[in-house]
Amino acid sequence: MKKKLLLLTCLSLMVASSYAQEQQQEQIVNYRTSRIGDNWFFSVGAGGTVYLGAQNSGEFLNRLRPVAELSIGKWITPSVGVRLQGVYTPSFREYSVIHTSPFKEGEMLQKFNYMGVHSDFMLNLSSAIGGYKEDRVYEIIPYFGPSWSHINLADRPTYNEISVAGGIINRFRLSRTVDANLEMRAIMIHGRMDHSTVDNRLDFPVSVSAGITVRLGRNKDFKVVPYPDYTPYNKRIKSLEDDLTSLEGKNKKLQKELEDCNNKPAVEKVVTKYTDISSPCVLFFGLNKYKLTSRELTNLEYFVVNTLKKSPDKRYIIWGAADKETGTAAYNQVLSQKRAEFVLDILVNKYGLARDRFTIKAVGSSDNRFKEAQLNRVVIIE
Repeated sequence: MKKKLLLLTCLSLMVASSYAQEQQQEQIVNYRTSRIGDNWFFSVGAGGTVYLGAQNSGEFLNRLRPVAELSIGKWITPSVGVRLQGVYTPSFREYSVIHTSPFKEGEMLQKFNYMGVHSDFMLNLSSAIGGYKEDRVYEIIPYFGPSWSHINLADRPTYNEISVAGGIINRFRLSRTVDANLEMRAIMIHGRMDHSTVDNRLDFPVSVSAGITVRLGRNKDFKVVPYPDYTPYNKRIKSLEDDLTSLEGKNKKLQKELEDCNNKPAVEKVVTKYTDISSPCVLFFGLNKYKLTSRELTNLEYFVVNTLKKSPDKRYIIWGAADKETGTAAYNQVLSQKRAEFVLDILVNKYGLARDRFTIKAVGSSDNRFKEAQLNRVVIIE
């Protein structure tokens, strides 16, 4: 029995949470959903109750009995809440003119104690329709939910039954912490609860009670949460979407150009073979010198880079000479040989050229090509 009540309670809470989420989405003003410790309340109440069943004979006032209530609950949103309430009524009374079981012959009165616990889904209609107002004086709150009912008859077996409870709470605000309540409630239970054999299927304990509600928790009201302004973000998203559309168009255009290029016939490459048409390299020396100055070394390097290394298969003659106006023929022969060997050594050891590409021809002063003496102090690579 307790498992059934627990299951129905969980279902009621799930429905309440779902409805609360829908309400929050539909409201123009958004309120912060209460945290675990916020917006709790505790209520006590007392009033009168009558058991309406198949055996309803007798004066109404004689059947009217006291009822005590104890409740604890929580408001999830300004419009939606849940509650657990316990109800107790001593000595419920039923009168009957029908002498059937469980009445003994001559008995007209039946007494039994009633106790019930029900979990309620509450809807604050005032907040749902008129919007949440912290200082509203009066609010009407209908509720419904599953209930567990227990009846104890002195000389009969006890009954436990799953039932349904519903009612209306009229709430009057006294302060930020305390409310006054006027509650009307009906519980629908099976007719066998009063041990009657009369062919009825449903009984209704109905009650009216007054009580006090005390709000608990750090936050006793709901805080307004302003809706964020998404306009700048929406504009930025629209701008990015426009940029994306533009880039997609450019991408399609580039893909089309690439496709057109791929479909064009291949262009035959024309390879131009290098032909050496450079002039001989002429290097001048000082009087009685066989080493080059820095200026002449620069000329030699230029010739190596732009001619010798571009024609790796070509062979050259290193032609060395000395002027005949100075020195003897024998001296000039040796000097021209040294000049040619100096140049060859640079080409091989500094620039890494193959030695077999070059042939030395030292002519001394026997073959002066130029009229001026200083121009014949020379090495020519040709």
